[in-house]
Amino acid sequence: MDLVAKYGIYRTILSRSFMSVGRGPGQTLAADARGDSCLHFGDATLFLGWYLGVLATEFHLLASGLMTAPGLSPRRSLHELGFALRTLERLKRTAATAFGPPPPSVPPEARGFFIRDDVDYGLLAHLPDATSLESDYLNANPYNKEESQDQLFHLLLGLSLVRKFIPPRTFEMRLILGRARRLAREICAWPSKTRWVIRNPYAGGKKVNRGDCAIFFSCPVVKALEEIDPRGGELGTSVRWWSKAAWKYLMRYNLGRIYSATNLHLVMSLACQSDTWGRKTLKRLVRLSRKFDWPVYPMVNIALFADRDAGQPRLRDRLLERASAMLEAAPPDGLSHSGSPAGWKASHRFLFERRYQDQGQNSYAGKRFPGLDFLLLHNLFRILESL
Repeated sequence: MDLVAKYGIYRTILSRSFMSVGRGPGQTLAADARGDSCLHFGDATLFLGWYLGVLATEFHLLASGLMTAPGLSPRRSLHELGFALRTLERLKRTAATAFGPPPPSVPPEARGFFIRDDVDYGLLAHLPDATSLESDYLNANPYNKEESQDQLFHLLLGLSLVRKFIPPRTFEMRLILGRARRLAREICAWPSKTRWVIRNPYAGGKKVNRGDCAIFFSCPVVKALEEIDPRGGELGTSVRWWSKAAWKYLMRYNLGRIYSATNLHLVMSLACQSDTWGRKTLKRLVRLSRKFDWPVYPMVNIALFADRDAGQPRLRDRLLERASAMLEAAPPDGLSHSGSPAGWKASHRFLFERRYQDQGQNSYAGKRFPGLDFLLLHNLFRILESL
């Protein structure tokens, strides 16, 4: 099947079966899996980051004539992108009352703290073919809805692609860019205020339940922010010298041999958007990508910084070969635990190790997936082909 036709099918599946675009609670957030009538929302802001990236790259391809697909248009991409950015704003606002009555006062930077989702049962009214759902917001442990370092990093990844591929040509585009820059500053300002240990300002400043320690990632986070908004460099004073040294002189060397998938996608997502390993960033990303077959991260690096690496064409061609094989192997009717071939059986190919890509996650047996991993890989493939 033609890849653009497959892309159109995956976009339809995403918008009709996994999310409801709108401004209300739970809207414009993609479920990470669903059964016949039950949706599961996990890591929703991480998936929101990838959705932002899909929409920004999709707009670029459609507006520049690099892709034509029925039902898709630059106008639709911008429309959904506006809703997606408002969703992150909504998750920041909702955080203030998500853990009980808010405290009398919090630091100004606390407005950057967000929750993973605000999906409640009211969302079912917008999804007529769904009868039940699960989400971090509805979890019995109220602190499971808190943000974490992986949610922050992948949101920044999406916002980096918005900065790159949405030009300030019209009032709407300038509004989107301004909102993206402001949101990036706000979600980074709070961790910088708490010395890069993420704390919940609405629960007495306790450490968040999951993924609180961002100290060793503070250097690339600030650099990624600065790429989105030059004012982000003001947070540089919060980065400790030893964490900067650890990132630049330790994490890039050979640690791919010991990284778990969880740690590796954090490192690669930040390295690809911050370009903080200098001229060797792309080469080291390609090397790291081989462990779990994740070409998408070095492809993001090329898309964002194509003019910074003299060896880019050779490495780009190899990445295109890998990505082409993946895209061709994806089934034409969407991704699922039971219906996808080896490589596409995980809820997100570029977060999990090979055994989950090939065998699937037991907890998602019989479930279907939103395909954001396929969609962004496709768009990056088209962009790199055009360079």
